[in-house]
Amino acid sequence: HLGNKGFNLLNLINDKKPVPAAFVITTEVFRCRDVVFGFSRAREEFMQRVRAALNEIEQRTGKIYGSPEKPLLLSVRSGGAISMPGMMATIHNVGFNEELIEEHVKEYGNAYLCWDNYRRFVQSWAMISGMKREDFQELMDTAKAKHQVKLKREFSPEQMKELALAYQKLVRKRGYGIPEDPWLQLVGAIERVLDSWETRKASDYRKVMDVS
Repeated sequence: HLGNKGFNLLNLINDKKPVPAAFVITTEVFRCRDVVFGFSRAREEFMQRVRAALNEIEQRTGKIYGSPEKPLLLSVRSGGAISMPGMMATIHNVGFNEELIEEHVKEYGNAYLCWDNYRRFVQSWAMISGMKREDFQELMDTAKAKHQVKLKREFSPEQMKELALAYQKLVRKRGYGIPEDPWLQLVGAIERVLDSWETRKASDYRKVMDVS
Protein backbone atom coordinates (compact mmCIF):
# COMPACT_ATOMS: atom_id res chain seq x y z
CA HIS A 1 0.00 0.00 0.00
CA LEU A 2 2.92 2.38 0.57
CA GLY A 3 4.56 1.63 -2.75
CA ASN A 4 8.22 0.75 -3.09
CA LYS A 5 9.50 4.29 -2.54
CA GLY A 6 7.26 4.96 0.46
CA PHE A 7 8.23 1.63 2.01
CA ASN A 8 11.93 2.36 1.62
CA LEU A 9 11.50 5.83 3.15
CA LEU A 10 9.70 4.27 6.11
CA ASN A 11 12.60 1.85 6.61
CA LEU A 12 15.05 4.77 6.58
CA ILE A 13 12.96 6.56 9.20
CA ASN A 14 12.81 3.43 11.38
CA ASP A 15 16.61 3.24 11.10
CA LYS A 16 16.79 6.83 12.44
CA LYS A 17 18.10 8.24 9.17
CA PRO A 18 17.44 11.97 8.47
CA VAL A 19 14.50 11.80 6.04
CA PRO A 20 12.74 15.08 5.16
CA ALA A 21 9.14 15.38 6.35
CA ALA A 22 6.71 13.78 3.90
CA PHE A 23 3.42 11.96 3.54
CA VAL A 24 2.48 8.98 1.39
CA ILE A 25 -0.64 8.69 -0.76
CA THR A 26 -1.19 4.94 -0.82
CA THR A 27 -1.58 2.67 -3.80
CA GLU A 28 -5.20 2.15 -2.70
CA VAL A 29 -5.93 5.78 -3.55
CA PHE A 30 -4.52 5.10 -7.00
CA ARG A 31 -6.51 1.89 -7.34
CA CYS A 32 -9.71 3.77 -6.51
CA ARG A 33 -8.78 7.00 -8.30
CA ASP A 34 -11.82 6.93 -10.62
CA VAL A 35 -14.03 7.11 -7.55
CA VAL A 36 -11.78 9.49 -5.59
CA PHE A 37 -11.58 12.03 -8.40
CA GLY A 38 -14.90 11.25 -10.07
CA PHE A 39 -17.27 12.01 -7.19
CA SER A 40 -17.27 15.37 -5.46
CA ARG A 41 -17.70 14.08 -1.91
CA ALA A 42 -14.90 11.50 -2.24
CA ARG A 43 -12.62 14.09 -3.85
CA GLU A 44 -13.36 16.60 -1.09
CA GLU A 45 -12.55 14.07 1.64
CA PHE A 46 -9.30 13.10 -0.09
CA MET A 47 -8.27 16.74 -0.42
CA GLN A 48 -9.03 17.31 3.26
CA ARG A 49 -6.68 14.45 4.12
CA VAL A 50 -3.97 15.90 1.89
CA ARG A 51 -4.44 19.27 3.59
CA ALA A 52 -4.21 17.66 7.05
CA ALA A 53 -0.97 15.88 6.07
CA LEU A 54 0.38 19.15 4.70
CA ASN A 55 -0.47 20.87 7.99
CA GLU A 56 1.59 18.25 9.83
CA ILE A 57 4.59 18.84 7.55
CA GLU A 58 4.27 22.57 8.24
CA GLN A 59 4.28 21.93 11.98
CA ARG A 60 7.30 19.63 11.75
CA THR A 61 9.36 21.94 9.54
CA GLY A 62 8.27 25.38 10.70
CA LYS A 63 7.67 26.29 7.07
CA ILE A 64 4.39 27.27 5.41
CA TYR A 65 3.16 26.06 2.03
CA GLY A 66 2.41 29.02 -0.25
CA SER A 67 4.19 31.52 2.01
CA PRO A 68 6.84 33.96 0.76
CA GLU A 69 8.33 34.30 4.26
CA LYS A 70 8.97 30.64 5.09
CA PRO A 71 8.27 28.80 1.84
CA LEU A 72 7.67 25.05 1.92
CA LEU A 73 8.29 23.35 -1.43
CA LEU A 74 7.22 19.79 -2.16
CA SER A 75 8.30 17.14 -4.62
CA VAL A 76 5.46 14.88 -5.75
CA ARG A 77 6.96 11.52 -6.59
CA SER A 78 5.71 8.13 -7.75
CA GLY A 79 6.34 4.66 -6.40
CA GLY A 80 4.51 1.49 -7.43
CA ALA A 81 4.35 -1.65 -5.32
CA ILE A 82 7.13 -2.94 -7.59
CA SER A 83 9.75 -0.33 -8.46
CA MET A 84 9.72 1.04 -12.02
CA PRO A 85 12.78 3.34 -12.06
CA GLY A 86 12.23 6.49 -14.11
CA MET A 87 9.04 5.26 -15.73
CA MET A 88 6.51 7.37 -13.84
CA ALA A 89 6.37 11.10 -13.23
CA THR A 90 8.00 13.36 -10.66
CA ILE A 91 7.31 17.05 -10.19
CA HIS A 92 9.89 19.01 -8.20
CA ASN A 93 9.56 22.20 -6.13
CA VAL A 94 5.78 22.48 -6.14
CA GLY A 95 4.48 25.54 -4.27
CA PHE A 96 6.20 28.56 -5.83
CA ASN A 97 5.03 31.14 -8.35
CA GLU A 98 6.54 34.29 -9.80
CA GLU A 99 4.86 36.61 -7.27
CA LEU A 100 5.90 34.56 -4.23
CA ILE A 101 9.48 34.41 -5.46
CA GLU A 102 9.63 38.18 -5.98
CA GLU A 103 8.33 38.76 -2.44
CA HIS A 104 10.75 36.26 -0.92
CA VAL A 105 13.78 37.56 -2.80
CA LYS A 106 12.97 41.18 -1.92
CA GLU A 107 12.93 40.32 1.79
CA TYR A 108 15.45 37.49 2.14
CA GLY A 109 17.61 37.27 -0.99
CA ASN A 110 18.54 33.80 -2.32
CA ALA A 111 17.47 34.91 -5.81
CA TYR A 112 19.55 32.33 -7.71
CA LEU A 113 18.25 29.43 -5.63
CA CYS A 114 14.62 30.55 -5.87
CA TRP A 115 14.61 31.04 -9.62
CA ASP A 116 16.54 27.82 -10.22
CA ASN A 117 13.97 25.93 -8.13
CA TYR A 118 11.17 27.53 -10.13
CA ARG A 119 12.90 26.63 -13.40
CA ARG A 120 13.07 22.99 -12.31
CA PHE A 121 9.40 23.03 -11.31
CA VAL A 122 8.30 24.44 -14.67
CA GLN A 123 10.38 21.89 -16.57
CA SER A 124 9.21 18.87 -14.57
CA TRP A 125 5.54 19.93 -14.87
CA ALA A 126 5.85 20.48 -18.62
CA MET A 127 7.73 17.25 -19.29
CA ILE A 128 5.05 15.06 -17.73
CA SER A 129 2.48 17.06 -19.70
CA GLY A 130 4.10 16.14 -23.01
CA MET A 131 7.07 18.44 -23.66
CA LYS A 132 10.55 17.09 -24.32
CA ARG A 133 13.76 17.66 -22.37
CA GLU A 134 15.36 18.94 -25.59
CA ASP A 135 12.90 21.87 -25.64
CA PHE A 136 14.43 23.15 -22.41
CA GLN A 137 18.01 22.16 -23.23
CA GLU A 138 17.81 24.45 -26.24
CA LEU A 139 16.88 27.38 -23.99
CA MET A 140 19.65 26.44 -21.55
CA ASP A 141 22.26 26.26 -24.32
CA THR A 142 21.11 29.58 -25.78
CA ALA A 143 21.36 31.26 -22.37
CA LYS A 144 24.85 29.84 -21.75
CA ALA A 145 26.03 31.13 -25.12
CA LYS A 146 24.43 34.53 -24.56
CA HIS A 147 26.02 35.03 -21.14
CA GLN A 148 29.26 33.18 -22.00
CA VAL A 149 29.11 30.59 -19.24
CA LYS A 150 29.83 26.86 -19.38
CA LEU A 151 27.94 25.70 -16.27
CA LYS A 152 24.54 26.85 -15.06
CA ARG A 153 25.91 27.61 -11.60
CA GLU A 154 27.89 30.40 -13.28
CA PHE A 155 24.71 32.32 -14.15
CA SER A 156 24.05 35.43 -12.10
CA PRO A 157 20.77 35.53 -10.13
CA GLU A 158 19.28 37.89 -12.74
CA GLN A 159 20.37 35.59 -15.58
CA MET A 160 18.82 32.58 -13.83
CA LYS A 161 15.58 34.55 -13.43
CA GLU A 162 15.66 35.35 -17.14
CA LEU A 163 16.12 31.66 -17.96
CA ALA A 164 13.35 30.52 -15.60
CA LEU A 165 10.91 33.00 -17.14
CA ALA A 166 11.96 31.84 -20.62
CA TYR A 167 10.99 28.30 -19.56
CA GLN A 168 7.67 29.63 -18.27
CA LYS A 169 6.99 31.54 -21.50
CA LEU A 170 7.72 28.47 -23.64
CA VAL A 171 5.42 26.26 -21.58
CA ARG A 172 2.58 28.78 -21.86
CA LYS A 173 3.18 29.15 -25.59
CA ARG A 174 2.80 25.37 -25.99
CA GLY A 175 -0.51 25.50 -24.12
CA TYR A 176 0.57 23.69 -20.94
CA GLY A 177 -0.85 26.05 -18.34
CA ILE A 178 0.61 25.83 -14.84
CA PRO A 179 -1.66 27.06 -12.02
CA GLU A 180 -0.41 30.10 -10.13
CA ASP A 181 -2.20 29.00 -6.96
CA PRO A 182 0.14 26.72 -4.93
CA TRP A 183 -2.75 24.52 -3.76
CA LEU A 184 -3.93 23.96 -7.34
CA GLN A 185 -0.32 23.18 -8.26
CA LEU A 186 -0.24 20.45 -5.62
CA VAL A 187 -3.60 18.99 -6.65
CA GLY A 188 -2.59 19.02 -10.31
CA ALA A 189 0.78 17.46 -9.54
CA ILE A 190 -0.84 14.61 -7.61
CA GLU A 191 -3.28 13.90 -10.43
CA ARG A 192 -0.53 13.97 -13.08
CA VAL A 193 1.74 11.64 -11.13
CA LEU A 194 -1.11 9.15 -10.65
CA ASP A 195 -2.00 9.39 -14.34
CA SER A 196 1.60 8.67 -15.32
CA TRP A 197 0.97 4.98 -14.57
CA GLU A 198 -0.79 4.83 -17.95
CA THR A 199 1.93 6.46 -20.04
CA ARG A 200 3.37 4.53 -22.96
CA LYS A 201 6.81 4.01 -21.44
CA ALA A 202 5.38 2.85 -18.09
CA SER A 203 3.02 0.41 -19.80
CA ASP A 204 5.80 -0.91 -22.04
CA TYR A 205 8.11 -1.32 -19.03
CA ARG A 206 5.54 -3.42 -17.18
CA LYS A 207 5.01 -5.55 -20.26
CA VAL A 208 8.73 -6.13 -20.86
CA MET A 209 9.49 -6.75 -17.18
CA ASP A 210 6.35 -8.84 -16.63
CA VAL A 211 5.06 -6.54 -13.87
CA SER A 212 1.34 -6.70 -13.09
